[in-house]
Amino acid sequence: MKKIAKSEDDLQYFSGLRRDMVQFVPSGIQTMLEIGCGVGEFSRVIQQQFDAEVWGIEPNAEAAVLAAAVLKKVLNGTIEANIDNLPDAFFDCICMNDVIEHLVDPWTVLQQLKAKLTPNGVLVASIPNVRHYKNLENLLLRGDWRYTDAGLLDRTHLRFFTPKSMQRFFSECGYRMTRFGGIRQSRKFKLRVLCWLSFGRLWDIAYLQFAIVARPSNHVPPQDE
Repeated sequence: MKKIAKSEDDLQYFSGLRRDMVQFVPSGIQTMLEIGCGVGEFSRVIQQQFDAEVWGIEPNAEAAVLAAAVLKKVLNGTIEANIDNLPDAFFDCICMNDVIEHLVDPWTVLQQLKAKLTPNGVLVASIPNVRHYKNLENLLLRGDWRYTDAGLLDRTHLRFFTPKSMQRFFSECGYRMTRFGGIRQSRKFKLRVLCWLSFGRLWDIAYLQFAIVARPSNHVPPQDE
């Protein structure tokens, strides 16, 4: 799912902290699973901030060893290979930061993960936005679609999403979004002008990624949700 770390520089690929995603993890959780936990930096923050029991799944063996030193439990391998090793109805939150786009069949994975959530559990995810203005510039103005070692067109990405297709994807997988919004926004003046000239239709091109909080569709929300 992710490249193999061949050097200390490559291992940085698995070391992202993603502080921008901490705000999307609900307060009061007691258990969390991070799929694609890397070396465990993000999960370590959640573990400390929420005093929660945090598990991780990480395909890269070197990163998994480092994560195991700070998290409750880490499974080395893909989510597809490990999903049957996860307890049912155990996790208050399952987090997938920049993971869904790497999966061969993300529809099946998300459907299977519903069984691993507690009755009030949520799935938190961030997904790159293929409509980001830099990608559109390269595609429409330069006629180019160049894969890179990291970023929006990471060469290990197998799926690409727009905000509209993200919402449809979660619905197809049997989830109801409770929170959805752009993150890593560019505030360039030209983007505000383009948004105005397009009557708001290009509002999403300023955001590099989108964050999602979702519950299984059969979840019955409490009165104050």
